[in-house]
Order: sequence, then C-alpha cells, then structure tokens
Amino acid sequence: MLDLKSIIKPNFFVLGAAKSGTTFLYHTLKQHPDIFLSSIKEPGFWCKHVEYFDNPADYFALFDGVTQERIVGECSHIYMSDPQAAPILQGLFPDAKFVVTLRNPADRAYSMYLNMRHNGFEFSPSFEQALSVEDQRFQSEKFKRKNSKFFYNYLYYRSGLYGEQLRRYFTLFDKAQFHIVTLDRLQNDFEATISGILDFLNVDPVFKFNVVSEYKNTGYGIRYFYIQRLRRILPREYRQYLKPLLNFNKTDAEPINQETREKLMEKYESDLELLCELTGIDLIDS
Repeated sequence: MLDLKSIIKPNFFVLGAAKSGTTFLYHTLKQHPDIFLSSIKEPGFWCKHVEYFDNPADYFALFDGVTQERIVGECSHIYMSDPQAAPILQGLFPDAKFVVTLRNPADRAYSMYLNMRHNGFEFSPSFEQALSVEDQRFQSEKFKRKNSKFFYNYLYYRSGLYGEQLRRYFTLFDKAQFHIVTLDRLQNDFEATISGILDFLNVDPVFKFNVVSEYKNTGYGIRYFYIQRLRRILPREYRQYLKPLLNFNKTDAEPINQETREKLMEKYESDLELLCELTGIDLIDS
C-alpha cells in the first residue's frame, strides 16, 4: 500500500509545448544540484493516455532518489495540450511551479508531424494531408481510443493553441507560478534564459551547465511509413538489424510549405492575440 506520508511529491513541472525545446531543457536542468527531475523524461501520468505505468505508486517512485534537492519535478509536454491535466495538477499540486517553452505554432506543428513520421506513428504522407484529416480525428471516438500515441500529438493545429491552453491553467493557478520562455530565446540567448529560469525556481543562479546540443530540435523526413512502423512491431532484440533499412528510409526534411504556414498562422491569429494578452509574448510575426 502507498504510504502517503512518506511519498515525495513533485513541486515543479515543465509543461511544453511539444517540439519547443522541452527535451533540451530537461537535460539541461537535470544537471543542476538543486533540481531533481524524474529519470523518465515524460511520464505523462496525469492524463488519460498513460505510456509507462498506470499505478500511482510507480509514478511517485520516480522521485525516490531525491536527496537534498529542493526542486523536484518532471517534464511532460502533454499536460499542456490535454484539457484534463490542468485541474488534476491543481488538485494535487496547487503550489507547484511551471516552466513553459513556446515556439511559433506553425513551425512547431510541422516539427511535430516530422517527429511522428520518424517514430512510425503518423501514416499521412504529407503534412497537408495530416492537417486535412485533423477535424475527422478530433471528432472520432474510435481514433481517440485506437491511436498509437498521445491523442493530441496527432492534432497538429489544435495542440498549438497556446493561448487557450494557458488560459486554462491561469484560471486554476496564480500566474506567478509560471515562467514562460521561447525556443528562440533558449537557443539564441541561452545563458540569460536559463538564468531567468533558475531565478524563478529560486536555486543557485551561477551554476555552469554543459550545453546539451544533441537534444536540440533537428529536421528529418521519412520515405515510407511502414518501414518506420517496424520499429514498433519488432521485438527489441531484433531492432538492431533494422538500422540499415531505417537509414535508407530517412531523408532530409523539406522546409514547411510557405503557403501552408501562412494559412496556419491565419488560423492561429486569434489564439496568438490571446497569448499576447495573457503573457505579453508575441509569436504572431515570429
């Protein structure tokens, strides 16, 4: 039985957005001696989609290794897009602090599509086709139940509605509990951006990090969905033999089609205005 008096509870979450530097931020902050982050980067436990475990004892065991760290947390981008996560986090961790990293939503959507193709989850052969079936996916209870990944990862447009998502959190938490950065600042003004995060978390601000460049976003394209899907079907011990085939299947990603990007940015306009109103962050022209 789970001893509620002895468990260590997280007091810090990196919310997302997906493909906006959350993995890079996780591997950076994990180096700090005052910060403990779960060994599983993205447990995503407080959503309907549970990828790693479905037992609360297993979730809280992620923090058993805490010693002297004052900031204890995890990094699950799905908590930002999933409407159910915010009220759960507020009920369980009302005093938690949150870091959010954002990116131009059209570019983020395209990067998410490329990532889903690369990992064998997205069968639409083009970004435009994936966007065209999004309404159908969103309304389909069967797709919601049967898809292979977190539902909102397939909703490339909807998962980038930052204004709507943050408004949901701001109705439940004090805005002072949030620190928001952008991928652009994280990449181009690393020291000042990280310093701001450390100041927000009230931990040693002069710690020197190793820059984990291998976790920065990269672009890649995929020729054939079913070759990538083999990564998910084959037993782990046989996957090493797939490497030549997977390397053949990988291509340089084409940049996002500019007409597609412009149409997406038009759709995002009202939500980005809401984001600016809530946070002062302007991504409209980024």
